[in-house]
Amino acid sequence: MPAPSGKQWKNLQTGTMKAKDLVNLVAYEFPDEGVNNTSAWPTRAYKDVPGALESMVSASKEPESVEPHFEDDNYENLYDNIKATGVRDRVNVKTDSKGNMMLRDGHHRVAVAHDIDPEMDIPVLFT
Repeated sequence: MPAPSGKQWKNLQTGTMKAKDLVNLVAYEFPDEGVNNTSAWPTRAYKDVPGALESMVSASKEPESVEPHFEDDNYENLYDNIKATGVRDRVNVKTDSKGNMMLRDGHHRVAVAHDIDPEMDIPVLFT
C-alpha cells in the first residue's frame, strides 16, 4: 500500500498508547477462526491467542530480528533495541466508522514493549 499523500495526510492522526492497551486491541494477524475472508474485521486480541505474545517476544530476541533501519544502533536484536531506546517507530492502528480499533502494523514492537514494561508509551499512527 503506498504512503498517504496530499490531503490524505489530513485524515491521519498521531499519538501514543500504552503497551498494555495495544495488546488488548484486536490484531490484524488473527482473524476469527474459520473466517477465510481476509477483509473481515478480526475480533481476537493477542491476549486471546495462546502463545502469541510469547512467540513474538522470543522471535524478537533473535539476532536477525533487528530491522534494517536499526542496524546502525549496535543492538543485537529488536528486544535489546527497544529495551534501551523504547519504541521509536510508530505502530499503525486502524479505526473503523464505529470507533473500533485494530492493530495493523507493529505487532512485534508492541509485544516486546509489553514484555519490558506494560506502561511503556508507544507512538501510534491512527488511520
